[in-house]
Amino acid sequence: MNVQTLQYSESGGFSVPIGHQLDSERTLVLVFASPEFDHNLKPLEAIAAAYPRSVVVGCSTAGEIVGTRLTDHSLSIAIVRFERTDLALATAEVGQSKDSYDAAGSIARQLARPNLRGILVLSDGLNINGSELARGFRAALPSDVDGKPALELYKRYLGDRASALPAAALLFPLALRTSDHDTEPIVRTVLAVDEAEQSMTFAGDLPQGSRARLMHANLDRLVQGASQAASGGALGAAADSTLAIAISCVGRRLVLGERTEEEIEATLDALPFGSHQVGFYSYGELCPQNGASCCELHNQTMTITTISERN
Repeated sequence: MNVQTLQYSESGGFSVPIGHQLDSERTLVLVFASPEFDHNLKPLEAIAAAYPRSVVVGCSTAGEIVGTRLTDHSLSIAIVRFERTDLALATAEVGQSKDSYDAAGSIARQLARPNLRGILVLSDGLNINGSELARGFRAALPSDVDGKPALELYKRYLGDRASALPAAALLFPLALRTSDHDTEPIVRTVLAVDEAEQSMTFAGDLPQGSRARLMHANLDRLVQGASQAASGGALGAAADSTLAIAISCVGRRLVLGERTEEEIEATLDALPFGSHQVGFYSYGELCPQNGASCCELHNQTMTITTISERN
C-alpha cells in the first residue's frame, strides 16, 4: 500500500506537486475541504484531472488536519494506492432528515458483495439524522425521565453556568446509555435550547427510557482520549504503511482552543512509526466503539480509522 498526504492553500498552492503516478482503479483519494472551496473549484478540478481512474471522495470541514497540523481555509488530501483491495463508491441523496434511514439502506445495497469489509461514510452534518443513518446501516448490513422539563433539569445541574447557555453546553455534554447492556456510553451534544418550550435539541437521538449522565469537559482527558482512540486503531495497523483518518468534533476544537493541535499530535504519536494522518473537524462522528461490532453516531468524539494492507 502506497500512501501520500498533502495540503493545498491559496497562498502556497499544493504542498507537493499533484501527479498521476498513483492513479489506478485501486486508488482512494480523500479530499477534506474548507467550505469556501465550494466557490473555488480549480484545485479540486486539478485533483480530479490527475486521478481519473481513482475513487475520489471528500467533504467540507470545520478545520483541516494533515499530520500534526490543524489549518483553516485549506484542503487536506490523502492518496492511497492499494495492492489487493477493491474499492467501490456509492451515493444517496437525502432530501429531508427523515430520509436518513432509507439513504443508509440504499448505500448498503449498492455496496453489497461477499467481500465487503468496511464502509467509510461522509455525510451532511447538519441536515442528516445521524442516529437514523447509523441505525439504517446496522439494519441493512450483515452481521429515565422524572417528568421535569429537560431544560429546567439541565439548568439545575449547571447552576451558575446556566446563564451562559447554549454556549456553555459544549462543556457539559451528556453520556447516554440506551440500556443496561451498553458497555460504553454515547456522547450527545446540546445544539440549542428553547426557553419557551423548556426543551433542548441534541445532535442525535435520545431514545425515551435512556439513562443520561452529565459530563464536564477536561482538557487533559480530551487529549488522552484522542491518544487512546489512536492506540485502538494501531492494533490492526501495519507497521510499514498506514493511513489514519482522524475525524474530531468541532465541539472539541472549541473546548480545547489553543490546545487543539495537542490531540492530533497525540493521535499520530500513538500510531505505528511512518503512519500518515489526515482528517478534519466535523459535526458528528460515525463509528463503532471499543471493539463493538455496531456503528453509532457520536458527538464531541475523536474517531480514528486506520487503513492498511496485510501481506
